[in-house]
Amino acid sequence: MEVSDNIHECVKLDIVPAPVMVTISKIGEQCVVDPSAAEEQCATASMVVAISQDRFTTVLQSGSGSLHPSTLRESLKLGLEIGSKLDQALIEVLKQKPAKKQIGFLM
Repeated sequence: MEVSDNIHECVKLDIVPAPVMVTISKIGEQCVVDPSAAEEQCATASMVVAISQDRFTTVLQSGSGSLHPSTLRESLKLGLEIGSKLDQALIEVLKQKPAKKQIGFLM
C-alpha cells in the first residue's frame, strides 16, 4: 500500500448503504425522537432503529419498560419516516463536491 502526501488525493467512500440510527423513546403517552440524556432518563422504553435506503437494518429495544403493539408500530413508522428523511438529506449533502481549501502551505 502506498500513502500519498497530498491531502486532496483520496478515494471517496460509497456511504449510500451506511445506516442512519434514530432513537425513539416513550415518555408518558408520547414518543420522542432522538431524546436528550435527561429525556431518556424519563422514558419508560426506548428503541433504536437503523435505516438505510428506506429500509430497517436494525431494531433494538432498551429500557425496563415495554411497548404496546400499537405503540411499537407507531414508533417504527415514525423511526422509518424520520430516519429515511435524515438519510436522504445526508446523502444529498455528502454528494456535493466541496471547494478545495488551501491549508497552510499545502495546496
